[in-house]
Amino acid sequence: MKCRNVVAITVMVMLGIASAGAIVALCTNFSVKASAQSLPALKNIPSDYHFVFGVNVQRFVKSSAFAELLQKIPAGSELMAFIDKTGVDPTRDVSYLIGAGPGKSLKGKEGVLIVVGKFNQDAIVSYIRSKSAPVEVQYRGVSLFMMPNPKTGDVNGGISFLADNEIAAGNLTSLKAALDTRKDPSKSIVSDAAMSALLADISPEEMFWFAGDATDALSNMKATAPLAATASSIRNVVGK
Repeated sequence: MKCRNVVAITVMVMLGIASAGAIVALCTNFSVKASAQSLPALKNIPSDYHFVFGVNVQRFVKSSAFAELLQKIPAGSELMAFIDKTGVDPTRDVSYLIGAGPGKSLKGKEGVLIVVGKFNQDAIVSYIRSKSAPVEVQYRGVSLFMMPNPKTGDVNGGISFLADNEIAAGNLTSLKAALDTRKDPSKSIVSDAAMSALLADISPEEMFWFAGDATDALSNMKATAPLAATASSIRNVVGK
């Protein structure tokens, strides 16, 4: 799918880590006692999102799993081209990935992926424009680069720079929701009592973690599903 031009350039491909499912943001000044609840990138996640997961990228880069993944990336891949053209090397410059979505839309298109690190915004924008003709939308003083599907012309996803060190990927609704929340952190996911409590028990130093309010997701579960009989008693899920 050619709209990978953007997703690949930004982060989804930005290590193939997104395909592993992870994402969140880590600042080097966090102590061992810090909780995921304190991650700055969470200020961009709306309070009506009830599932969030993250990856400590630098810890993952040091793992044997990453070494195996790296061997499978061909020298002429888009990732290599991205590094060459922008000077941004995800293995060095990306610190954390955070992904989140609303409970009732786990099968839908809403949701956001936030990449935290050191970026050359001008170089990345130039690279995007060299790969496709993005539709640029202005919202709250921020440029959103939406990528049209070359076959259908549909615009299903894009990216925006939430801050100098944060890039968000998602559809237009999700990107706007992230920018709205960024303007009013009191409406972020950490303002939700249930989610805040779950995040408080997770260390941002974990290589991978996830937390969610399972009520909405499980309410639509088919009667024949493995957990169907006990789904009504499940209120949240958390892992690391």
